[in-house]
Amino acid sequence: MRANKAAKCIAKEMFQLCQVIEENGHRNSPSSYEITITFGDLFKIYQFISDKLVGILLRARKHNMLHFEGEMLFQRRDEQKVIHLLLNHQQILLGLAQH
Repeated sequence: MRANKAAKCIAKEMFQLCQVIEENGHRNSPSSYEITITFGDLFKIYQFISDKLVGILLRARKHNMLHFEGEMLFQRRDEQKVIHLLLNHQQILLGLAQH
């Protein structure tokens, strides 16, 4: 029972992260669905939301919600690394509603 509750909480945090990227990221072109944000920009925004950003990023990548190069992201060293959101707006809303 506790494991299910934790899994739902983590899933909700991953969808909330995707929502933050969608709201604060940049579309590569007006006709493009791809939204990107640098790790540095995301870190500045997200530090007021949670101190678990890197862990949530890793978990969201494992679930094919987003993509970035490399195994791990570190503050300062990887601030220019680009994070690609792989979910569209409807998928994010559906995920948030389910969790």
